[in-house]
Amino acid sequence: MNVCAVGRVASLTALIGLATLALAANARADAHATVIAEIERHARAHGVSVGVSALHLPSGRRVQVNADEKFPLASTYKVPMAAYALHLVGEGELALDQLIEVKTDDLVVSSSITRLFPHPGIQLSLLNLMEATLIQSDNTATDVLLRTVGGGEAVTDWLEASGIDGMRVDRNTADLIRDYMQIPRSNGSMAQQYEALDFDDLQEADWIGFYDALLADPRDQGTPNAMAQLLAGLWQDAYLDAAYGETLREIMARCLTGRARLSGRMPEQQLPLAHKTGTLGGTVNDVGVISLPDDGGTLVIAVYARGASTLEAEAGERAIAEVSRTLYDYFLFSEE
Repeated sequence: MNVCAVGRVASLTALIGLATLALAANARADAHATVIAEIERHARAHGVSVGVSALHLPSGRRVQVNADEKFPLASTYKVPMAAYALHLVGEGELALDQLIEVKTDDLVVSSSITRLFPHPGIQLSLLNLMEATLIQSDNTATDVLLRTVGGGEAVTDWLEASGIDGMRVDRNTADLIRDYMQIPRSNGSMAQQYEALDFDDLQEADWIGFYDALLADPRDQGTPNAMAQLLAGLWQDAYLDAAYGETLREIMARCLTGRARLSGRMPEQQLPLAHKTGTLGGTVNDVGVISLPDDGGTLVIAVYARGASTLEAEAGERAIAEVSRTLYDYFLFSEE
């Protein structure tokens, strides 16, 4: 074969290679557009709007839907609280085994501590407070934890110093619920105030007003992208010493709430999932990290569902479950 023929073959091979790459790139773009359309279809089917940020580690591939839009964090804001507490442990300012008093004024609704230990004399270690906060979403444990680390402003400052924009922690759960329900702050525990409420007097218009005010309030809100960035960094030891990062990951892997959410439509075999849920008014959330099978990598998912003021949790949960399964299939089966 002469030199000219060799050159023509080489050029043809290069052209075929470029065409193959172009076809592959178009196929990836089509698959990406399809998965976004499917997520939006699930949201419409359940009457919610969703914010989604999914990040595949280590490839860095992403799927984002309304990912820079602010949503009420609800109890997902307990993740940065616990992470900051572990940061302070790493700095030597706190210790996992130090005992912290749970005061009667700390008692909040949606708390096993409040139900089981309503009397003075309770002390819990910092580690136990984090366990109750993340595993059971215990509001009393959360507020004692937040008080111990210096309040919401300290957590938000740490997030900003860590390069995480678009997420803020402002209030403890007692004040968050008080503000949502328009309950005046007063002496005594929030649990006592809540028990004294007469819910029979509340009409649909009241609940709509509560939720509209929550959505308009910038406090304790965050974007799916900010949460995904935080989770990715916690799984890659970017924000904590490795030992403390592992402590957080192990606790989140034992979360007992929201089993119908991120894992609700996953394959029957138990997937390794570490996550944290949040629910308040018409907001239903779940954020976490899934280990894909067959060395498929790690998938970070933050899904925030927002509906009407009286959204049934089941509707948001079904939307989250279907979005999560869509993302699972996409990242597991689509080619890089």
